[in-house]
Amino acid sequence: MNRDFRSDNVAPPLPQILDAAIRSGGLWMDAYADDQATGRLEQRLAAMFEHDVAAFPILTGTAANALALAQISGRFGQILCHRSSHIHVDECGAVEFHSQGNRLKALEGKDGKLEAGHMHPWLRTSR
Repeated sequence: MNRDFRSDNVAPPLPQILDAAIRSGGLWMDAYADDQATGRLEQRLAAMFEHDVAAFPILTGTAANALALAQISGRFGQILCHRSSHIHVDECGAVEFHSQGNRLKALEGKDGKLEAGHMHPWLRTSR
């Protein structure tokens, strides 16, 4: 079996996932988080985390990364990342598109890791 882990866009879905998608694809469902699939997902996650959760299924890793960073970052700021990080090299501007005026700031670092010395000039300190 050929395996390619570069992206969720190059690898085929697992047979179980494809079968589930085909089975549910012909069903009528409400949209916008009122569908049965999202409800089942929220129940499974709530059981796993032992806490009520809200789930927002999305189709690609790019969307997941971009939307997650947009939610945890402020407006018109910078998101620090390594110059070879996936969000900087492979996400094709999706992070900046989905955030509220944020920019990715690509920094140097050994072995693909950010280093405090490189981040220090870009960090604000509160007094």
